[in-house]
Amino acid sequence: GYDQRFEVLGSEGMLQAGNMKPTEVVAWSKTAVAQDVPEAFFLERYRAAYAREMAHFHEAVTQGVPVRTSVADGLKALELAEAASLSWREGRVVALGE
Repeated sequence: GYDQRFEVLGSEGMLQAGNMKPTEVVAWSKTAVAQDVPEAFFLERYRAAYAREMAHFHEAVTQGVPVRTSVADGLKALELAEAASLSWREGRVVALGE
């Protein structure tokens, strides 16, 4: 499966997102810690997000509701992905806009 966890660290704090799991229950015992594994397939993991995106798209098309995302949002996402890739390849911290 895929692992979509991420952490973004900055001078003011941290942003972290984890994998979607069927439950958030964690069982602790003297010998082990057990929890659900992430949903196996991305359509299962992001079912609710896709449904909200489709509902928003429908509202935008049928009711003229302004879309929540823009080309600028897409460019920022690309900038983040490229910085993360460069950081991994070169083994160093990459400042955004570098």
